[in-house]
Amino acid sequence: MDAIVAVLTRYGYWVIFGTVFAEQIGLPIPAIPVLLAAGALVGTGHLSAALA
Repeated sequence: MDAIVAVLTRYGYWVIFGTVFAEQIGLPIPAIPVLLAAGALVGTGHLSAALA
């Protein structure tokens, strides 16, 4: 989980877009851990809720 948070802090919105897109087109990549980490970063103010 620490690695996901580190990548999200650096590349934020691109990682969220990429993982959700990959999951939606059928690749076996779970988006839930990334979305949970993004929610935590929104809560702490590292990401914008409007963009995430």
